[in-house]
Amino acid sequence: MGAPTPNQNTQQQHNSDEIDLGELMMRVWATRGRVIASMFIVFALFACYVGVSYFTEYKTVRYSNVFDLNFEGLSKGQFPNGSRFNMSDITSNAVLGRVYKQNNLEEYGIKLDEFRRSVSIMPYAPNAEFIRLKYRDRLGAKGLSAAEIADLENQMSNELNAARSSSIRISFTLPEKEALPNTVAEKVLLDISKVWAERAINEVGVLKPAVSVYSERIFNKERFENLDYLLGINLVLDSIDLVRGNITKLQQEPNANTLVEDQSGFTLADLDKAIRDIAEYDIRQIVDPIDELGITRNEAVVRLHYSRMLADLKRDKDMWLERASVIRTVLKGYSAESSTQSEIASGAQNNLVPQLGDAFLDRLLEVSRQGSDLEFRQKLTLEMLAFENKAIDIEQRIDTVRRTLATLNNRDKKASEFRDVYIEIVEEQLPVVLEQLREYTRIMNRMYEKLGKQVAGNVSELISPEGGSYEVTNTRVISATEIKMLAVLLVLTAFVSVLLSLLRDAMRERKK
Repeated sequence: MGAPTPNQNTQQQHNSDEIDLGELMMRVWATRGRVIASMFIVFALFACYVGVSYFTEYKTVRYSNVFDLNFEGLSKGQFPNGSRFNMSDITSNAVLGRVYKQNNLEEYGIKLDEFRRSVSIMPYAPNAEFIRLKYRDRLGAKGLSAAEIADLENQMSNELNAARSSSIRISFTLPEKEALPNTVAEKVLLDISKVWAERAINEVGVLKPAVSVYSERIFNKERFENLDYLLGINLVLDSIDLVRGNITKLQQEPNANTLVEDQSGFTLADLDKAIRDIAEYDIRQIVDPIDELGITRNEAVVRLHYSRMLADLKRDKDMWLERASVIRTVLKGYSAESSTQSEIASGAQNNLVPQLGDAFLDRLLEVSRQGSDLEFRQKLTLEMLAFENKAIDIEQRIDTVRRTLATLNNRDKKASEFRDVYIEIVEEQLPVVLEQLREYTRIMNRMYEKLGKQVAGNVSELISPEGGSYEVTNTRVISATEIKMLAVLLVLTAFVSVLLSLLRDAMRERKK
């Protein structure tokens, strides 16, 4: 045979450089024993590591429960009475201290400080992941502008905050050697929510209506004894008006008409009438002789007080009448052109006394430029009537003060004859009236608290456990993270074992 041609040499060399896949697979398969052995060694070492870690690490038991918050105003972060809601208050030291004592946790070898440190609270949103997935798809859309992305992120944040605001998860973690029976642990979690709710309702008053009510201290006996008779009676009447104002506001709350005070059996309407009767009859019986005869402890002080009051009332009356006059002037200019209206209002402004105020006049000028608007015209008419009614009310008070001053100026001998008699009556009856008013004010406060519970709910509605959410988590022998780590190690071990085995076999063949 002749010598191989150059083309034949090139072909033979190319064939010798090609990888035979079948032969490669056979070689890989031949390494299976070493691979399995390597993986077994790695698995054994990992098992030893897990075992040693389990027996040497700090083992704990975690108890947790989910609770729903159900009070009005939660979305705004506040209670029905307007005070701010802080999630951390649920696990405050005061709450946990009471729970610790109620459940006698000291008998289980748990210290109070240890229990407080073990408790944690966090917002709970079971659909949080769904919300994130929903917005992740939207945010992944092509062609979104920066403003659209920011808007979507803001919407996602709002939804997550809303989802987290209505539920919480309370947990506490203890060493395994101090583990509690499940019934006790579950009761501890329930008691945390219950104690917080009772404290918030009964001590802080978070469910009371958003009405600032007066206490019986406004009818303090010593306070009235330090004043002259007429001044003291006026102070009593003013205080009565404040309490009746509280009752009026409470009557506007839901279910107020059916509210009955437990101890006295009063309704709000009954209470208002009882206080009004005191003002119109009991106090009138005291004040009329004093007012008619001008009986005083210190005439000069009383005369000065009422003289100054008369001057103040006259000034207030003139102010309200002046305001009503300005509005009447503006209303008359509505049919004219806008420029004419402005001139009328401006002219009125220049002639007004300074006590009306720039803000009041500026608002009238603004309204006068909108004379074609019927709504503004009606609003101004109502304001004018309100100002005139205030002036009428003040005029009635002026007449009363003038009558009192006239009595002081025209006192005759009868005042001296009956002075001691009526002073004795006043000093005898006024303390009785004040005590009645204090008692009625206490009744109003009790109704205020009861109304708050009826309107906003009770303890079980303020916070309630979510059924089936109680969980007990022990320290695991092997965690999900460790399982993933083991899987990765086994894959890497198999790959490295195959590679090293192939290299070893190839080197042996070359030596042969």
